[in-house]
Order: sequence, then structure tokens, then C-alpha cells
Amino acid sequence: MLASRLLTGITLLWLAAAPIALAENAAEDSVRAGEPALRVSKMVFCAGVKSMTPVAVADTFPSDIFSVYCFTRIVGAGDTTAVLHRWYYEDQNLASIELPVKSPLWRTWSSKKMTSGLRGKWKVDVTELDGTVIHSGTFFLE
Repeated sequence: MLASRLLTGITLLWLAAAPIALAENAAEDSVRAGEPALRVSKMVFCAGVKSMTPVAVADTFPSDIFSVYCFTRIVGAGDTTAVLHRWYYEDQNLASIELPVKSPLWRTWSSKKMTSGLRGKWKVDVTELDGTVIHSGTFFLE
């Protein structure tokens, strides 16, 4: 009986916390006054994407990894538009990938094949089509 009460209490506590977590995510994804309409609410680097979810998120990757993915959640698009993922190694732009954004809350990603000769700091800029940087992130290839 005590175990049943404890389980019920834990379940109720979890259910009470769930709306808070949902509200925090909704606030994170909403457009705030004074901010650009199009923005990145989440950006991570990972070893892959499965079912639209980043897999093996990290900021440092081994030199033998085949590809690194840049996963972004874009918010605030009023109409269908696009963003660019600009991949940089030592300030040299090695790739620019145009990605469509088709709704006010959109997840998208790009990937870059890695080679052991390109060890060090990498950067990805997320830009609007006019080149305006709306977010940047870095990772390291060991």
C-alpha cells in the first residue's frame, strides 16, 4: 500500500512538472519583442540525426568520425524562407548549404564530411539569405 502511494505521488509530481517543461520550451521558441523574427532557438553538433532528433551530441569529435552534423531549430519564419549553414575551418568557408524553412517552428540540419587533416576548431554560422548571421556555434575535431 505504501509503495502504491509513493508511486502515485511520484506520478503526480511528474505530471505536475510536465506542463512547466512544456511552457519553458514554448517560451524558448516564441518570438520576443525586440528580437529578429527569424532566429535559432537551438543549435547542436552531433554524429547523426535520427527521427529528426540529434544523436551523440558533442562539442568535440574524434578525427576518425565520417561526418559532423549541425542541427538547428529555427523559429519565427512568417513565410517559407531559407537559411544557410556556413561551415568554416580556420576562418575559411568550406561549405555553404541552403536549407528551407517552411513553418514558424522548423528543425533542419546539414552535415560536413570530416578528414583527419582538418583537425582543430570548426565554426558554423547560421545566416539569413542576405548574409545576416543569426547564430554561430563551434566544435573541435581532435
